[in-house]
Amino acid sequence: MLCIKVMRKHKTSRKGTTTKGKKKSIRKKIYPSSDKPKMMLFGDSITEWAFDPKYHGWGSALAHKYARYMDIINRGYAGYNTTLGVPLLKRVLNDDSLIDILVIFFGANDASIETLTSVPLNKYRDNLTAMVNYAKSKIKNIKIILITPPPVHEKTRRKNALKEGFIKGDQPSPNNTKNVIEYAEVIKELGKTYGIPVVDLWLSNNKNSFLPVRSKDFIDGLHLSELGNKKLFSILEEVMISNWSGMFIPKSKLERQFPKWSDTIKDPRDILTWTPDGNKSN
Repeated sequence: MLCIKVMRKHKTSRKGTTTKGKKKSIRKKIYPSSDKPKMMLFGDSITEWAFDPKYHGWGSALAHKYARYMDIINRGYAGYNTTLGVPLLKRVLNDDSLIDILVIFFGANDASIETLTSVPLNKYRDNLTAMVNYAKSKIKNIKIILITPPPVHEKTRRKNALKEGFIKGDQPSPNNTKNVIEYAEVIKELGKTYGIPVVDLWLSNNKNSFLPVRSKDFIDGLHLSELGNKKLFSILEEVMISNWSGMFIPKSKLERQFPKWSDTIKDPRDILTWTPDGNKSN
């Protein structure tokens, strides 16, 4: 389990000794990845566009709020489904990319109806299970969050699908809420099985819920609008706080990376001796 150790702080001299005259050792890194935790967002186009400034993406909201406290890494791939995600995870989550939190957000393409990216429900479950098992085997103590695919505003989605050439004539929308809810249930089942926090975008009793389905939550019936991104960010942060409170969430539990400017302006060398616990190294 990731945890932050509270250490008694002694004043440190330039030579690396405490006021008690004992030499101070450099503290080991708090997080497996670096001096501050790293969160990787892994998913399809809803994740790739998570940093879109036009719609105030949910990923950029995370990056902004946790600047200097946690690195947010975007690994979203438009058009990808879980079948492609399984081998892809082995490329993006390797020995050179140690992270602390992995957010898995697939399903919009998997749940599409009779398209090249459609994935049967059982295969979807198997693929996600493979991702979870790989992440756990690759990085000890990694934290994982699963996000359910959101509902679909079918009227808007069909209109845009016609415009983009995905469907023709009287063909129905390639995405619909009735189908995608089954994929959302798989996410919730896996969360229970593995004890993994789930960001459930289908909760009707949450003020940020995507139910009832509203066109204003989407830009095209499928991808999130500014309002939809704000809702996702809010629910995600609620899940992080409720599951990991006291560990390194909320932000107040994290160490700010590098000293406050007013604490080091008189002697910039403090930056070179800063350690994750706020003390100085040798």
